[in-house]
Amino acid sequence: METKDRRRSERKAVCKAVDYVLLPSSTEEEPLSGVVVDMGEHGICLFTTEKLTEGQKITLRNGVPQSEKTAVVRWGQKYQNLYYRIGLEFEET
Repeated sequence: METKDRRRSERKAVCKAVDYVLLPSSTEEEPLSGVVVDMGEHGICLFTTEKLTEGQKITLRNGVPQSEKTAVVRWGQKYQNLYYRIGLEFEET
């Protein structure tokens, strides 16, 4: 059975390290790390060791087109019992 891709834009495979913080955050909070594995105009797929929940907001600090970008977790799944694969949608600015 074929499923329809719900993305608004095409994604391209990448492999970029990224730092991020959970929102709301404080200035003293240490950033978390992950790897962006695909990226499009409206979102990314992130591999991280942190479990993120649907609807949670994060600020990406580097590794994305702008120096800082806010995104919302749209889905997440455990990947090979080591990482979480997280689908993020950029917030409109």
